[in-house]
Amino acid sequence: MSEAMSAGGIPEVGQIEQPEPTGAVQNNSFQTLVGTLDPSLAANPNIQRHSDMDSMAKEYVNLVSKIGEKGLIPPKRGDEADRERFYNELGRPASPGEYNFGDFSIPEGLPWDDNVGMQLVKEMWDQGLTQDQVPPLVQKYAEMQQGAWQQREQAAVQANQQTVSNLQQELGSAYTERMNMAHRAVTEYFGSENVDNILSTRLENGVQLGDWMPFVKAMMSASGSLREDELHMDPTKATMGAKTPEEADREMQELMADNDFRESYLDPQHPNHKIALLKMDELYAYKGDKGSVSQIGVGSGINVGVTTQGNPG
Repeated sequence: MSEAMSAGGIPEVGQIEQPEPTGAVQNNSFQTLVGTLDPSLAANPNIQRHSDMDSMAKEYVNLVSKIGEKGLIPPKRGDEADRERFYNELGRPASPGEYNFGDFSIPEGLPWDDNVGMQLVKEMWDQGLTQDQVPPLVQKYAEMQQGAWQQREQAAVQANQQTVSNLQQELGSAYTERMNMAHRAVTEYFGSENVDNILSTRLENGVQLGDWMPFVKAMMSASGSLREDELHMDPTKATMGAKTPEEADREMQELMADNDFRESYLDPQHPNHKIALLKMDELYAYKGDKGSVSQIGVGSGINVGVTTQGNPG
């Protein structure tokens, strides 16, 4: 009886039939399905990447749900109208002026050219950028421009400070007068209505023209020509004016080369001795030297020679 039952396929006592795993059944079924496909389809990577029917079914359902969504159909190559259709379906506004920039504002103090800004937005629109893309890009552009502008401003301030320091050292007490004369020359040559624009014009390195030493010196030199013309028309305006240390030193040497002046300067008994001392005191002051004879005492009777530091006394 035991043998008959075994022959009829009935498990013997103590034996349990093990069912095939569900995953393995599905996998076998999927492979069987794939095997019925045309070989070119069966070998396609889009089929090969799936290991079971569920995976392929999910992908198929997902793709079907995407059919008709915006932007999924690329424009035809060389078809301008189709490209415009594609950009519009992506979310580009109907015109550059319809971008909504929300609470965007130009950074305080930043020079901003509205025409350049609109050209930038127009270019973005031409390239198909959407409403979500353009405002952040414009914001980033403004921040970058502000950073570059602040660097230029800092360089301009430093250049101005350096120019002032150099000129004060070079011109001494004549600094204020010479700067006023230079400003006057700019006004005369370029017109009072253009002075600010001329002086604030930036060079390639960011330095303003009004802080550029060669330009400032050129205007000082030009102001000399203006003064000569003025004196020619009205000689009564011929006043000494402030001198630079170099000019004062040169005039001192010229005076000491004059025998009459030298005698009056070195001889305490000379009737013009005090006038000569005051003149040299004035020139020493322009040079920045201290310890003038006028402060020490004039006509002490001490025979002194000419020195290079301070008025003799």
